[in-house]
Amino acid sequence: MEHFTEALTQRFHLNKLDSLPFSKTCTEKTGIRPSRIALALSALFIFHLLSIHGLKWLTAVIGFLYPAFITAKIIRTYSDETDEEGKFWLKYWMVYGLVYLTEVFFLPVLTIIPHYYALKAIFLIWLFHPETQGACLVYTKTVKAFLERYEPKIDERLAPIQRFDSQEFLKNTFKNLTANVVKSVVRA
Repeated sequence: MEHFTEALTQRFHLNKLDSLPFSKTCTEKTGIRPSRIALALSALFIFHLLSIHGLKWLTAVIGFLYPAFITAKIIRTYSDETDEEGKFWLKYWMVYGLVYLTEVFFLPVLTIIPHYYALKAIFLIWLFHPETQGACLVYTKTVKAFLERYEPKIDERLAPIQRFDSQEFLKNTFKNLTANVVKSVVRA
């Protein structure tokens, strides 16, 4: 270990700190050379950056890539609508979408939580792990319960959008635009 830390201090030119005027005093008082203190502080800083930004990316990979791969395989080989594995992964994507939406709205608050991204990674693994299948539990307690209560109201609100006919919309828009132009020309 001594050889490794010495090689790192030389590689990053931290050993030059040991020749500064304050280094003898620092070494006498702490028993640690300034180059080693700088190396430890650099390692802590890098770990801090990784824990903030690196784990964010890692949780995205954990939460998205593996489940997306499994879902793609299921979709490709999906033959029975009652397939339990297929239902599980569809539930996972619903829950993951809720996690993502929650994070979009509350990220400034969530990142105050120490080690948020590490906790999120553990939660995502819990959601899709075959032993726990946490996505089924979360889906049943949140999404399913919400839909059972509000689905008719949501369908009622979405009905005009679902009936939307783009050709009819364009025809009416063009007709109204033409009428407005004609009125403007007549007034002028």
